[in-house]
Amino acid sequence: MPADAAASSRRTAWRLRPWSARSVLRAWERGDGLERTARALAVLSVALPEASRGDLLDLPLGRRDQLLLQCRVDLLGETLQGSVHCPACGAEQAFSLEVSADLLSQSVALDAPERAELELDGRRVIVRIPTCRDALAVEGLRPTAARRELLRRAVAFQEKDSELVEFSPAAAEELGETFERLDPLALVPLALGCSGCGFEWQPLLEVVEIVWAEIENLAGRLLDEAQTLADAYGWSEAEILAMSGRRRRYYLEKAPSSAAVDEESPRPLPGPAPWSPT
Repeated sequence: MPADAAASSRRTAWRLRPWSARSVLRAWERGDGLERTARALAVLSVALPEASRGDLLDLPLGRRDQLLLQCRVDLLGETLQGSVHCPACGAEQAFSLEVSADLLSQSVALDAPERAELELDGRRVIVRIPTCRDALAVEGLRPTAARRELLRRAVAFQEKDSELVEFSPAAAEELGETFERLDPLALVPLALGCSGCGFEWQPLLEVVEIVWAEIENLAGRLLDEAQTLADAYGWSEAEILAMSGRRRRYYLEKAPSSAAVDEESPRPLPGPAPWSPT
């Protein structure tokens, strides 16, 4: 990855396009059936139409998640709620975060350094922030292989012909701290305690999965509303989606009871093929 390309993606202060019913469905259509990173890029391709595919691929992972969180705030507000299962007893544990105060406050400035020089195990290395391009390259690999490939891509030795080997525990810890300092939103641990058994642990906040699940849920609701209103009034999908949410809710409340939305059996309308970032 050229350094200037990554720097451009990191330092561009893009303005997110306002969301609409149509853009939510467009993001869902582009990302449906794709893997984790490709879904994130599909969402951002709708929110940032002026960004090229290369721009999105060269986004640092923390910058990617920062933009996704901003999309989430624009769509659904500041409060992010979710749940995880306790690894000790299996009980479901809910959590709640204020996106701007708890998460976006951790993001770094657009002109912050993107790489650092370190001495690890007696060797000088240059460490750079992993990007979406790197994440796509390691998706599908086993954890050990993915970690090794990510390090191969993000760590460069200053000595010629140096090969990547396993770092000592101390060097690995320093490397992890450097990644966290350069890109703090790339890995966000949650400090949780189980209300059932008292076990405490720090799961990582899966920004892409959470934002995608909310977009998928919102798209399903929009499609159900479109189907219900089409059945009740004979309007086209384009006419329904062009309405504000307030107007759709009004007409849904006035629709005959036989046309009520069946939340258990959504009936999606046909759409274009998914978008691929490759």
